[in-house]
Formats: sequence, structure tokens, C-alpha cells
Amino acid sequence: MHDVYINGVARRVYCLRCGNQAYIKVLGWQRIFSNRAAAVGSMSASAADTTQPSGAVDQKLSDADINGLMGSSATTWFFASSTASNAVWIRTLTGRTFNMNALSMGVYDNVDAAQTAKGRCDVIPSLTSRNGGVGDWVGRGHGESCNRWFMGHCGESCNCYGSGTSGTSCFSAGSTCSPPYTQLHSVAGYIYQGTAAAR
Repeated sequence: MHDVYINGVARRVYCLRCGNQAYIKVLGWQRIFSNRAAAVGSMSASAADTTQPSGAVDQKLSDADINGLMGSSATTWFFASSTASNAVWIRTLTGRTFNMNALSMGVYDNVDAAQTAKGRCDVIPSLTSRNGGVGDWVGRGHGESCNRWFMGHCGESCNCYGSGTSGTSCFSAGSTCSPPYTQLHSVAGYIYQGTAAAR
């Protein structure tokens, strides 16, 4: 755990060091997350293992703090799940604003995206695959398998395909997964902070 200044205020965050790459955890949920702009829970160290990414509780920094970490430049996100065997990177467009209540968290359109084996957060893949579609960042090449990540929609401010519940978010797998479009479990989202200092 580390204290970092975000928007001029000290916040206790979990910093994931993977090889020489550094990430700050900004959100995590078990299966379906109830959207809110405010912070939820706390970012504990036990909740940051990429094999069980979100621990036992839902967690999130506030939207304002997440936007403070994103800044005004393009932002690289890293997502892991205990369900999928792969992890996902997306690079948002410059100036994109995170909003938990907006479609695909407000970061969806025309992002560069890539997937790689879960646990390989020490090497950022080449983010050259530009995927269209709201929240279907990395479906291309993975079809409808359990390794598809998408944030579908069930109405206004709803980012959880098939849940039927307004004001919720989740990541879902493809239609050939069992059950079809199952929600990925223990999802954690991190923002890349750059190369970590040598120990």
C-alpha cells in the first residue's frame, strides 16, 4: 500500500509492480458492480493478486480520483479476471473522461486494445488493434469464446449485458461460453503509471 497525491489529496492505493512496470488499482468487482461516482471500499493489497483480482468485496476509487490519475493524456488500462485466461489492455483517446455511470465507463470509443496471457502484466503488448463498437474492445479475434471481454448494455447507464438491471456494470464473455455471456468474475482494473524505479 502506498500514499499518493491525487488532485492534491493523499490517497492510500494499491500499487501493483509487475516486472519493472507500475500500475495503480482503481476498481474491482466480484461479478456485477452497482455504478456510483463516489469511492467504494478500499484498495487492499490482498485484493490485487491478478489470479483473484478483486478480492472479496467491491472496490473503486472515486470518478474524480480516477480522472486525476488519467490526466489529460492517453491512458493505458490493464484489466484482469479470475475467470478469463487472458488479460486486457486498452489505451484510451487523449482527453477521455472516466464516468462510472456512462456507457462503457466513458472510455469506450476507438481505443487501441490488446490481449495477452493473464499474469503477463510485466510486458505491455503492442496496442495497435483498433476496435470499434461501444465496449466491445477486444472481441475481434476471440469470437464468442470465454476469452471475449465486452461491456454490453441493458438500457440507459447500464453496462452489463443480460443483467436487466439499470445502473450496473460488468464484463461478459461470449455466447459459446457456459453459460452464454457469463459475467467475468473477480475483475480488477489498473491504470498504468510507467516504469517503476529500481529497487
